[in-house]
Amino acid sequence: MEVILREDFPSLGYVGDRVNVKRGYARNFLIPRGIALDASVRNVRLLNHQLSAVHAKRAKLRADAEELAKKIAEIQLAFTLKMGKHGKSFGSVTLKEVLSQLAEKGVEVDRKRVKMSEAFKRPGKYTVEIKLHAEVTVPVTVEVSGDKIEEDSEAPEGKKTAADEDGAPRKRGRGKTRAPRTKAKAAAAQSEEAETGHSKESGAGEEE
Repeated sequence: MEVILREDFPSLGYVGDRVNVKRGYARNFLIPRGIALDASVRNVRLLNHQLSAVHAKRAKLRADAEELAKKIAEIQLAFTLKMGKHGKSFGSVTLKEVLSQLAEKGVEVDRKRVKMSEAFKRPGKYTVEIKLHAEVTVPVTVEVSGDKIEEDSEAPEGKKTAADEDGAPRKRGRGKTRAPRTKAKAAAAQSEEAETGHSKESGAGEEE
């Protein structure tokens, strides 16, 4: 079914455009809400009256769009991405960020009017297009720069294996450091000698 748009409807077109839609969509949504009118109306006088109002509105919207386009043309958007050691970026510039910065500069536009094929993930100059009217489209320059992050060259705490604070190499182990084997033997020998001497003294005392 053919309808004529009375309002801008970016997913279909703009004021005055003739578009074909499903009959149910036109009858149940577009026409009752005043977004479009039936182009197949048999009453030619009524249709012409409605079209004259549509064309007048279209002309006014175009004039307004051209004024806004002049303002937008002077705007340049700038963003900074964090860059890793090997040129890898952290994050990206999305349509949401573009719309947010436009709003900060006093320009509020419907996201459906902005043509941005993909998010910007690398430094460089890009262009997005904003369609303000069926006959008015304005390009906007988006400059993306990179801010290199200085990566920490030191090993993370808890993973040092080279040396302790005193410079001595660390030894792996669960418990306390064991004494050298030779010292253990010497200690055992001294203990045995002490016990033997004590036994001899006790025996001599009994004989007397």
